Amino acid sequence: MPFEPVKRELVDSPSTNPAAVAIPIPAGSSFWSLPAVEQQRLLRDLETYRRELPRLIKEGHVSRYAVIQEDKVVSVWDTAGDAMQEAMRLGGDLLASIYQIKPQDVARFAQLERSR
Repeated sequence: MPFEPVKRELVDSPSTNPAAVAIPIPAGSSFWSLPAVEQQRLLRDLETYRRELPRLIKEGHVSRYAVIQEDKVVSVWDTAGDAMQEAMRLGGDLLASIYQIKPQDVARFAQLERSR
């Protein structure tokens, strides 16, 4: 499946970090069918995960699950189920994202930055 970089207007919008890495997303991904505001939220949450990943690893959270909302790591959980329950509890109009904390993601993000 072909990949295309995230559209520049999403990365460069005021609500996202203009220095964020352009993440390749498959052209047929359901991401592109989401409303632009939801795409921006997902990209912002991914950028927060990328930024906070070294700290989370250093603090010993490898293989745990980070709940990210509004440009910050809200909490870290041992299981995906617990993280999902917390994300649902937060609820309201502010959706949250969940990422499993993986050391190999540091190298993946670095590779993306080099290929920019």
